[in-house]
Amino acid sequence: MSEKIVLVVLSSGDHYFYAENYGAKTVDAIDINLLTYYFAVLRKYLMSYYKCFYPSESIIKSKDFLQANLDSFEMIVKEKNEFEYIYQYWNGYIRGGSEDEYPNLFQDSVTFNDLGSNLTSIVSPYEPLNFFSMSSNKKFELDKTYDVVFSSNVIEQCRKAEDLMMVIDNLQRLLNVNGKAICSTCCHTDIDLVMEVFGRCFELSEMYYIDRKLFGYQLIKKC
Repeated sequence: MSEKIVLVVLSSGDHYFYAENYGAKTVDAIDINLLTYYFAVLRKYLMSYYKCFYPSESIIKSKDFLQANLDSFEMIVKEKNEFEYIYQYWNGYIRGGSEDEYPNLFQDSVTFNDLGSNLTSIVSPYEPLNFFSMSSNKKFELDKTYDVVFSSNVIEQCRKAEDLMMVIDNLQRLLNVNGKAICSTCCHTDIDLVMEVFGRCFELSEMYYIDRKLFGYQLIKKC
């Protein structure tokens, strides 16, 4: 990941912070849901504060965990005059929400739990994320190419042939030759079918398993 130019589907922020932590040259993020950006900004602040990828369970289940951190997050907002709208969103959610919801915001990830003790460098919470709000099955209007694309489970979410063809077109346009598309899977994925569709310009290089269950695979662009 070192010195790579990376694009991620933002989602929970795991892929974004993974790439940033392991030395990517630049990381851009896309997502159709603007709230993923709000969540990532809050997570970036908490990561810089606690110096870990995920706060420990004892911290996140503390009654005053988010309320206390929201106060200090507000200080950043006032000092830098940035993220005001994000602060206002979380202020309304946390001050007015159910305490039972708070711990569920920060669930440890089975695929990234090694980062809890390997957090090497997190960009200052003052720095904005490079975020673009767009749908993954629409044409990406980005004027750069990437060495790595974390595409999350976008492929298995395609329900129409035209959506899948747009995903393929996006990956072909945005990836450099020998660039990697790292795909995750939340339900059963037929790898043979994936390669039947992607095989003209991509080759399957790796498959990732947890407890012998497929949870991801890597494609390399060959043309």
